[in-house]
Order: sequence, then C-alpha cells, then structure tokens
Amino acid sequence: MSKAGCTGSEFAMQFLPADLDEMAVKVVKVGRLVDVESEGKWVPGVVKIVDVVTPRQVYCTVNIDGDVPKEVKVVWPSKNIAFCGDKLKSRECDEASKNPSAGPDAVRISFGRDPVEGWLHENGAEFSERDGQEFGFEKDNISAARSRTANGNSLLDNLVLFGPDK
Repeated sequence: MSKAGCTGSEFAMQFLPADLDEMAVKVVKVGRLVDVESEGKWVPGVVKIVDVVTPRQVYCTVNIDGDVPKEVKVVWPSKNIAFCGDKLKSRECDEASKNPSAGPDAVRISFGRDPVEGWLHENGAEFSERDGQEFGFEKDNISAARSRTANGNSLLDNLVLFGPDK
C-alpha cells in the first residue's frame, strides 16, 4: 500500500458504540483465567467473584496461585489485570480466557501519545512506514493526540481526535 497510489481508502475502520455493561460482563466471568499483577510481578489468577458491574468497570475478586494462595480485589479494565497469557506468555490458557483480539490475524493499534507494549502505536502522525507496517493519517494530526489518567489503563486513557474531512 502506498499513499501516492491511493485514490481512496484501501483500509477503513468503523467505530461503533459499545455496550460497555454487556462487554464487561462478557469479558469478566467467574472461572476465567487471568494474569494479575501482585506485589510488583505478574502471576496467574482465576476470577472467583464478580462483585459489581458499572458502565465502564467490573470489580472482581481473583484467586492467585502460589506458595500461599491469596485473593486480591481488582478492577477490570486496569493496568493490574490482563487476559490469560497476555503478560505471562508461557502460560497455558483455555480458549475462553485468551484475549479475543490476540488472534493470528488481529491488528492491535493503540491511539494516543504514549505507546502500549504489543500494540502498533498511532499518535496521529502522517502516513508512513512504522513498526514494519504502513499506516497513518493523510496529514499530520499529532497535535490531536491526548493522554488522560481517568482509568489507569493506557489503552483507555489515550486517544487521537479525528477531525472532519475538509
């Protein structure tokens, strides 16, 4: 794909409103295997209790395996909990617990100022080759990149504003 040869979009993304309550309930279920950060390191865990579902977050209790098994309370999504195998790469996970966006054909793009490990970083830069892929905006849009601290999760807190075509 080259910008010069494009007369229109060769790849288009469609953004649809998400039913966040439904999404949270689908993602966090009792018995789901997760990777959870505890005492500064990533360890395997299993969701034991889903306490409260709010429009953007699920509060859950996770059992952590180890020499002394323990329970921790975490919020999904946050930087302290991940899909099974996302942080502990050698961990064996059942299909239901794996990240649904981590398949062999998945393209994971983070939009915003700050890069996210394992994701292509789109900060509003003009079309070019980056990270072995060709992508970007028709014109420089870096000034529209934003970084917030609302959720403590870079995937949720970073964004690039899309302006209208002119």
